[in-house]
Amino acid sequence: RPPKEPLFVIAGDLGSGADGVCGELARWCGGCVIDMNELVLTEMRSKSAVGESFRDQMSRGLLLPFAQILPLIHRAIMLTAPPYFVKGISSLEDVQALSTTL
Repeated sequence: RPPKEPLFVIAGDLGSGADGVCGELARWCGGCVIDMNELVLTEMRSKSAVGESFRDQMSRGLLLPFAQILPLIHRAIMLTAPPYFVKGISSLEDVQALSTTL
């Protein structure tokens, strides 16, 4: 189970500067950026069963359900130091799902 550590969710539309803010905050606080898009791409590159499932869904134009990405976020949290800045969450429901599992 992931540690109960500070978790921050950075949200913003394209061009909003959220990417830069996320990185700057992580550097300033000594934390870690967890980029959901990068987690998915890395999993797809790994050729794992999960990555192949992601590739299949995306090739059919489907959005990946947050529940399928959540284990990747948990794994990243277990491998890095807090505080965590999670980038790419797009809904309050996803924030709540993440926070209730930590």
